[in-house]
Amino acid sequence: MKIAYILYGSFSSLDLASIYNPIAFLKKNFPKINIVWDLCAFNEHIFNDQGWPVSSTRVNCNLSDYDIVVVPGSEDVTKLIKNDTFLSWLNNISDDQIIAAVGKGSLLLAATGLLKKKTVAVINEDQKFYKEFDVVAKNENIIVDNKIFTAAGSSAAIDLGLILCEKIASKEQLAEVKKYLGFQKADLQDFNNLTDFKTPDIKGTRSAIITRKSKETDIKIGLNIDGSGNHNIKTGLPFFDHMLCQIPVHGLFDLDINAEGDLEIDPHHTIEDVGLALGQAFQEALGNRAGIYRMASFNCPMDDSLANVVIDFSGRAYAHIQMDALPPIIGGIPPSLFTHFFESFAIQAKCNLHIKVPYGRDGHHQVEAVFKALARALKAATQIDPRRGSSIPSSKGILY
Repeated sequence: MKIAYILYGSFSSLDLASIYNPIAFLKKNFPKINIVWDLCAFNEHIFNDQGWPVSSTRVNCNLSDYDIVVVPGSEDVTKLIKNDTFLSWLNNISDDQIIAAVGKGSLLLAATGLLKKKTVAVINEDQKFYKEFDVVAKNENIIVDNKIFTAAGSSAAIDLGLILCEKIASKEQLAEVKKYLGFQKADLQDFNNLTDFKTPDIKGTRSAIITRKSKETDIKIGLNIDGSGNHNIKTGLPFFDHMLCQIPVHGLFDLDINAEGDLEIDPHHTIEDVGLALGQAFQEALGNRAGIYRMASFNCPMDDSLANVVIDFSGRAYAHIQMDALPPIIGGIPPSLFTHFFESFAIQAKCNLHIKVPYGRDGHHQVEAVFKALARALKAATQIDPRRGSSIPSSKGILY
């Protein structure tokens, strides 16, 4: 099975990763399935929607060589749908191939004429763009029209990736993919029906309940610093949930997070606002910070990777994050958003936060090592120093 992932300027990293991740899991865990792929671009130098350079493996190649062609979306493809040279390259795709497109990736294909008389999934406000190309655009999450597979946006792209896996994998293998993604139907139903927020079992006074609601996100967080690791975390982003779980598990905090955000756009707002709300929770739970150790550091290895986290609840917000040589996508999330999460946390927690990953081969391992090290550093810094009593750990006498 040969797959072409189409890259172009400002393509959505989340769209691409949502389809790429389940197929990559198949390739890694079931090597007997013959899966090969290329990152195909018309031009040699490509930057994604986060401004990161992405290296293509094939440039201006013949797309008819592939069994499946995947086209991610972008916020704006108005220039590309008028670029005859680029459209001619896409037009190498034949009717015999499976075509998968997300968001405005469908609009690029529509402009080539490949989707004439076909029905595609789009968000409501984009339906108007498809009329001139004689394409039926419906406001649905997923539509399969013969060999044309389309998803309206990034949140539906994960399901689109699973549908493609059905064309490659056995039922047993597909079940393993779903388990890996954490997207079993029961779990999705639980998340979609979640209306009540249950706070942790608060014991003692060092706790906080935070709500943060905007037009982009609706977040509720309950934190008990003197907990035992109980947690319930749902953000709609499975890999992000997995990382956030490291904080209560290794920091022994009780932590509940329920976040609903505009994932149909991208994960940026959700990840940023969870960082802000979690930082605020630590800030409020610590109060005037009397008696705490205040400063701590921790080194955490994870197989090939090593992470160092140093934290100081100084009352001053500052973050320095050094995570180099990361892949363009980790768990469906651009790595720049993890940096943004830590910076957002430091702002609201009013702490100095320094993170460094000196080496590591696997992006998953690098990010998870950071979250584990952060958890242990938070645990050590927020513990009460029995020798200090109720005094403030500062020569100034205050920390704010």
